[in-house]
Amino acid sequence: MMVLPVLHRELNRVEGIVNLIGRIKSDAKFRRKIDATFARPVRDAGRARLADPPQPSSRSGTVYRPGRVGTAFDYVIRLVLRHRNPDADASEVPWVAERALVKRELKLDVRNGEETRDEIRHALRDGYRWRVSEAGLDCMSVNSGLSHPDNPWLRNMEKPGPRAAHCMGNLKVHDRWLAQCLRENMTFEEIVEALFVSLCEHRQRISVYRAAIMDARRLGERFVRTGNFSARIAELLLKVSNLDLLYRPSGANFLPPDVDRVFVEAIPKEEVLDLLTLYRAIPDDLFRGESIWLNPDLSVLNKEIRPEPRGLVAGGVKADADLIVDDLLIDIKTTGDRITPTLPLQDFCQLMSYFALTELAGTHRIRRLGVYYARYGYLLEFPVPRARPGSGVRSAFLEWFRKTMGIDKRRVPRFNLKPALPILP
Repeated sequence: MMVLPVLHRELNRVEGIVNLIGRIKSDAKFRRKIDATFARPVRDAGRARLADPPQPSSRSGTVYRPGRVGTAFDYVIRLVLRHRNPDADASEVPWVAERALVKRELKLDVRNGEETRDEIRHALRDGYRWRVSEAGLDCMSVNSGLSHPDNPWLRNMEKPGPRAAHCMGNLKVHDRWLAQCLRENMTFEEIVEALFVSLCEHRQRISVYRAAIMDARRLGERFVRTGNFSARIAELLLKVSNLDLLYRPSGANFLPPDVDRVFVEAIPKEEVLDLLTLYRAIPDDLFRGESIWLNPDLSVLNKEIRPEPRGLVAGGVKADADLIVDDLLIDIKTTGDRITPTLPLQDFCQLMSYFALTELAGTHRIRRLGVYYARYGYLLEFPVPRARPGSGVRSAFLEWFRKTMGIDKRRVPRFNLKPALPILP
């Protein structure tokens, strides 16, 4: 019998891995340390806004999602850099949407027949404890006693957690959905059939998104060659941007039976127009260089220590930047927040942390940092700041960052270097 592959989140594969953005947001002491060590740059607060987000239309029947526009704009920037730098040495990792689709694709039996039903049937029997009482059929997950110690049986549970679920391979069965089935007096075989139908719908959804990615890639390559950015490209990039929710920690669910509506709703015309506006606001003289890295992975993970240690080494930092052009690392912001004179501390900590990771890993030579404000068409660019007088040197900051983030010394190339030979007169 075919076995569905078990889904593991990348961040949970190795214990102790720090999500950089999450750490910056939650750790005030970390932010204060960076603020005390380096002076934040000044922004041009007089810049006029070039693009305003459109007002959501009640007639469209769909929800305007500014976060999806921001994610799609990251893909737009990739295409723009490739178009503007045809002769540059370019490095691009697979799209996040492509990686998410691979992680969530179920390897179903081709016929979707009795073999698939049998698999669901056995998985339900193995993953849940079932009983028949006077009220009817009831069940609880084999692990429900830990999460619902008072009443682990689902039928009479008043409010099952919205994200409480049992994973059957790649299929995530939500407690809330299963409890509703039990209250509707569905039989065990009817629940099996409902999951079977949901899996078929999921397979169709996978096909739709796979086609959207292929079309976005095809039209994107045409844009790279011709410079013709169309509303169709914008719509496709917005569509595939939904998949980014699955790759990063979130409560979104692409799997049946309780599918997040973001994966089935149509893309509002307002978002397409907004993305086109952001594209047109990009100044012609920006994002040009000889070497470009698109969405570079800046993670420094202890498990990648070379030579490999005997035992598993936990810890490290997970992070990826938006883009690097030559020696300039750029973060992209699509929010419409007013530009104040001083760069917000959280944004500054993000840039300095990216710089620290590149220095520790020895992957890039970053000399300048920048933030591109897409709604203003404004790039704030500044040299990597020196440490304030009395706060130590930059190398002391890097060592503090390494210890704070739990990065093993053996993962940092500089600690593996032998002392240089003295220079003879």
